[in-house]
Amino acid sequence: MLKSVFLLVFIGVVSIKAQWVSQIAPNIRNLYSVSFADANKGWAAGQYGTLIHTSNGGSNWELQSSGTSRMLFSVFFINAATGWIAGEYGTILKTTDGGGTWSGQTSGMMDDLRSVFFIDVNNGFAAGKFGSVLRTTDGGNTWSLYIYPGMKWLLSTFFVSANTGWICGEAGIIIKTTDGGANWNLQTSGVSVYLRSIYFSGVNTGWAVGDAGTILKTTDAGSTWVAQTSGVTNRVLSVHFSDSNIGWASCDGGKILRTTNGGTNWTSEIIISNMWLNSVTFVNSNTGWAVGDGGTIFKYTGGSTSVKDDRSPEMFELCQNFPNPFNPTTIISYQLEEDSFVELSVFDVIGKAVTRLVNKKQSRGNYRVEFDASELSSGVYFYNLKTDQNSITKKMVLLR
Repeated sequence: MLKSVFLLVFIGVVSIKAQWVSQIAPNIRNLYSVSFADANKGWAAGQYGTLIHTSNGGSNWELQSSGTSRMLFSVFFINAATGWIAGEYGTILKTTDGGGTWSGQTSGMMDDLRSVFFIDVNNGFAAGKFGSVLRTTDGGNTWSLYIYPGMKWLLSTFFVSANTGWICGEAGIIIKTTDGGANWNLQTSGVSVYLRSIYFSGVNTGWAVGDAGTILKTTDAGSTWVAQTSGVTNRVLSVHFSDSNIGWASCDGGKILRTTNGGTNWTSEIIISNMWLNSVTFVNSNTGWAVGDGGTIFKYTGGSTSVKDDRSPEMFELCQNFPNPFNPTTIISYQLEEDSFVELSVFDVIGKAVTRLVNKKQSRGNYRVEFDASELSSGVYFYNLKTDQNSITKKMVLLR
């Protein structure tokens, strides 16, 4: 049976407390991590080896080949050319040409790695399942393994220098090193939930976030951690501060938390319902991105009081599928300028219907469908979008 996955992206303007603008991803697979080298060049990684890149601040995103189908949990770029990805089964990938090509590095393990972080082009750390901590001093050509006792999942890594850094994870664990990872000391977090992300704005001030709305802050390099009031019970999945006062945290349930006073007060904004926003990053206090499930990407541009979808439709349109040619899946996007009954169908070259992807009434808005042609032969196919008022047909090529 041919398969399709359907995703509706909301439209319009909703009054809230900051401006987040939705951006179009070239697929609808889950995105787990996002990293920007500057205000223009960024990457997001995720499900089944998914890797996407933008060179214009997210106005356009394109697929890059990671060379793997494994889950990619963490992406980190130290500059516009050099970056690393950590993922499933001990995967570590490196690029030195902005993601044009990726080479696998030998981690020496088969357990999942959930976080990768580099201080410079040589010194980096990765952490993951069963207390695994990896260190490199040569850009990842060689990695040394340290196992922290207790076999806990380690989920997020942050360093302020080649010697000093923190890792957080399962059961409220926070560990710190001051000698470049040779030794790690357990810090008292005061919680037992999963801590999913950690971030420091300086050598003393940092935050750790996690399940059940947990946000912790330290002002003494982690000697003491104090709980802050997040105002939510969601899983807080990622945290980033642009300075010691202004910060954001992304959550499940499509929520973004924001503070302008170091976390003394947090405000909550729902920017997309029922989605996990797995990663958030900022290049300055006015420019940032959040990514999540279903290929969700939002950009924060500051200075406004609305959420606006830049795909708000002003016309009836059927977009060219992407990628094209494809094998075996491709994304078909379209927009409706008014409510209508919609049929989206695929035909072969002799006009025989292959499958119907959509057959129902839909509201004005922007839509994406993933078409899986695993059971079809190579060749030319046509897809037709028909509404009460209009009909458009375009060609696509399945190339095995």
